[in-house]
Amino acid sequence: MIFTTLCQHRIPVVHVGSACCFRGVPCVGSSTCLLHIGHREENSYSEQIHCSRKYHRSLMGRQRANKRQIRKETGARVLFPSATSEDKTLIIIIGTKSAVNDAKERLEELIEDLKLRSFTLKIRVDPKYYSGIIGRGGAIITKIRIDYDVIIQLPDQNNKYNDWITIRGHEEKAHGAKAAIEEIVTELGSRRNHGVREMRDVWGAGVGPAGTDHHSVVRGKGRGRGCN
Repeated sequence: MIFTTLCQHRIPVVHVGSACCFRGVPCVGSSTCLLHIGHREENSYSEQIHCSRKYHRSLMGRQRANKRQIRKETGARVLFPSATSEDKTLIIIIGTKSAVNDAKERLEELIEDLKLRSFTLKIRVDPKYYSGIIGRGGAIITKIRIDYDVIIQLPDQNNKYNDWITIRGHEEKAHGAKAAIEEIVTELGSRRNHGVREMRDVWGAGVGPAGTDHHSVVRGKGRGRGCN
C-alpha cells in the first residue's frame, strides 16, 4: 500500500496494487477513476472553493440534483466534505482544466445567490390574522411565496413570541412579501372593525323610547304575544 497526492492541492489517494481509493471508497476501475495514477494528466486538474456548510445542502440540490447537473454539463466532479473531513468548508472540483473552471464558476454563482437569498426580516402580526394570511388550504401564503420567491415562516402557536413572522429571500423581494402581508392584515382589520360597527348599529337600533334597552323591548314584545 502506498500513499500519493493529486495536483497542487495534495488530495490524499490510497493505492492498493493496481486499484486505488479516495476517502476510503474503492474505485470502480482504473479506466473510470479520475484519481487513478494512470489517468491522463489533463483530467487530474483540481480547484478548491471554501463555502460555509449551511449552504452545502442547497448547493447540492434536492437529492443532489444540482451536483449531478453540474457533472453532466461540465464533466467535472464536485466533492463535498465528508463527516470525517477536517475542513468542513472545503469543496473540491476535479476534471479537465476547462471543465473545472466552468464548474467552479457555476458554484460561485450559486453561492452568491444563496447569500443574497439569506436576507431575513421579521414582521409583527397579531396571531388572530394568521388564518387570513394563510388562506384556505394555504392558498394565499403559497401565492405570496411564489410571487416573491421567498420563504415565509409562521411561528409555532406554543411559542410565546408567536406574533413574529419571518421572511427570508432576496432583500427587495422580502420587503415586497412584507408589504403584501401588511396589506392583508390591514384589510382583515378593516373588515373586523366594520363588523363591530354593524353590530353596534344593530344593538343601537334596539334602544326604545325613554332609554328602554334592547332586552326590555324584546321582553315587552314577548309579553305582548302572551308569553310568560
